[in-house]
Amino acid sequence: MNIGVYILFLTVGIIFIVSIMIISKFNKKISNKKNILKTLSKNEKLIIQTLVDNQGSMRRSDLERATKLAKSSLANTLNNLEIKNYLEIDKTHTTHFIKLKRWFHEL
Repeated sequence: MNIGVYILFLTVGIIFIVSIMIISKFNKKISNKKNILKTLSKNEKLIIQTLVDNQGSMRRSDLERATKLAKSSLANTLNNLEIKNYLEIDKTHTTHFIKLKRWFHEL
């Protein structure tokens, strides 16, 4: 075989190995998120999933409407998630703003 064929095989091999590494890393991130979600209560999962579906942040009033949780349940669950460091609540305005923590997005 000539050198061109060897270069072609080498290139295809490198592309294959890099693809496997990328897929493996992506699957690990999905697995980490799934494992974290398994530890949450039903209401916590609902809130986290709703925030994920809305690019990781939304107003509390919109979150209440989207999840259909009672205000007291929402307040308790948000407090638990804030203590667990899953999200932060900006209470500087009349309408509170809920945002997932950065580390959760980086999983």
